[in-house]
Amino acid sequence: MKNCVTAYTGGTAHARLRSRRLLLCHLAVKLITVFFLYDYYSRYEYFWTDGCQYKKPTRMPANQYIALLLDWVDSTVNDQKQFPVFVDVPFPSNFLATCKKVASRMYRVFVHIYIHHFDTLTALSAVPHVNLCYKHYYYFVTEFNLVSKKELEPLHDLTERLCQTIPRYVYTE
Repeated sequence: MKNCVTAYTGGTAHARLRSRRLLLCHLAVKLITVFFLYDYYSRYEYFWTDGCQYKKPTRMPANQYIALLLDWVDSTVNDQKQFPVFVDVPFPSNFLATCKKVASRMYRVFVHIYIHHFDTLTALSAVPHVNLCYKHYYYFVTEFNLVSKKELEPLHDLTERLCQTIPRYVYTE
């Protein structure tokens, strides 16, 4: 980690941008490999279920949850039955439900990063970058009603601060 920070501090603008990207990639890898230390003051726990290997919701460490999540998202998005690549192939009837599941599961990664790794983000000066990613994510899922208001509750206070005017949520369950 120290080498990444050192590499970021000097060089041309292009080299600094490349170093910043490498630093963020390194941070992402570190976050995936860190075990989930559940804070008993937190009200939120996440359980993995995929209907195949994990038929029942199973509590697990964050690194395992995130690795399974990213593998699942990758296989889902690359499944041409779920996400057709040809114009003449119609989308499946469960397309919207699949998109909602992907979006809500990806939200849990933001929750974990903000709650358990904010100090690391701050030390790496990565908070503005992650905030920007989160804002784009938030505006997208609220615009297309992909995540329920209840699911967005864990980061509500942060969202209010980042998005000075939170869009009126129109999702109906």
